[in-house]
Amino acid sequence: MGIYRTLLTIPGATPFVLSGFLARMPMSMRLLGCQLLVTAATDSYALGGAVSATLGVATAVGQPVLARLADRGGQRPVIRGSLLGHVVGVLGLIALVAAGAPVWTYFTGAALVGVTSLPYGSLVRARWAALLDDAAQLRGAYALEAVLDEIIYIIGPLMVVLLATYLLPSAGLWSALVLMVVGGLVLAGLRGTEPPHGPPDPATGGRVLAIPGMRVIVVLYFGIGTLLGSSDLAMIAFADRLGAPGAAGVMLALMCLASMVAGIVFGSRSWRLSQPRLVLLAIAALFVLFLPLLLAASVPVMIGCAVVAGLGISPVLVSSSQLIATLVPRSSMTTGFAYTASAAVLGMSAGTAVAGSLVDSHGDRWAFAFSVAVAGAAVLVVALGQRLLHEPAVPAVGRVPVPSAAAEVEPR
Repeated sequence: MGIYRTLLTIPGATPFVLSGFLARMPMSMRLLGCQLLVTAATDSYALGGAVSATLGVATAVGQPVLARLADRGGQRPVIRGSLLGHVVGVLGLIALVAAGAPVWTYFTGAALVGVTSLPYGSLVRARWAALLDDAAQLRGAYALEAVLDEIIYIIGPLMVVLLATYLLPSAGLWSALVLMVVGGLVLAGLRGTEPPHGPPDPATGGRVLAIPGMRVIVVLYFGIGTLLGSSDLAMIAFADRLGAPGAAGVMLALMCLASMVAGIVFGSRSWRLSQPRLVLLAIAALFVLFLPLLLAASVPVMIGCAVVAGLGISPVLVSSSQLIATLVPRSSMTTGFAYTASAAVLGMSAGTAVAGSLVDSHGDRWAFAFSVAVAGAAVLVVALGQRLLHEPAVPAVGRVPVPSAAAEVEPR
């Protein structure tokens, strides 16, 4: 675990890690906060869900655009500009709902909130990629960020529910806004670790999706998002069917904790496998670890299965993040990470929608079966795309180096 101490002692690293953590905390709070705000004002879960879905889609559309602007013009001006628009969007949405404005205006406000939601996780990962040349350290850095993401998804929703329940329905969105503004402004002021920016690499012209391997990774992230969205809803439906709706929160929290532990361990080790094969191994392990979800028949057993399933999540995200750093030119690194984040968001929306339909028509077992089928499809995609994942888009001078299999050591 010493690699994490080493990373945080690198000059300038701790400030951007902490500020980035604060700035991206809202990613686990906005959708739920929007849902609770609209539902409390209109007494309609359907309308709350529709407005939240609009926010999610707008986020997925806007993040690659904002990331490209950051790659071209620098993180500092994009952070400040997006924060201004985001403040207007959040305050506008809260004011519209409080005033009982026409329903269509809620969707407009939610869309503005979404398109101005800067992908701070992508910005932070791009800083690591610019700061580190050692592959083992880079893997550790991405593991650290994956662990922080898990913490965010444990703490964020809990904060929103408590604030909306005991303070104000809008308190969740207010707190998310404050966290983003504080974290974003601090990150914008850290010029020493800001990645270089400028024109795109001539080999790709800044078109990240023109890189064959990145198309494979984007499809993988869409699958992971679909898997997580569907399995989360399936667990909620499972717990509700057995008369223990509160157990769903325990299942999901323990799944996140298991993923966090797996990410810490995975990121601290070195591996003999090439990076594309390591991704294949990780997604295959995820598929196997999700299979027990099909067999659970009681709440205690499902809790155990959720822990087992969680062990497979972070290794996929850590290994694929490092692979992105080998495929995408440094001049487009933020954009590369943003595309995968958007794919995951769209996947979660799709997974939730499909799982909800399956639960209503056939029950939660079918929703779990869908999740496992998606995991199997992801294994197939990565297996068939191995050749593309081994082909960098640009010469090594523009990428983060990854040692060959022969140069790496056995896992410790």
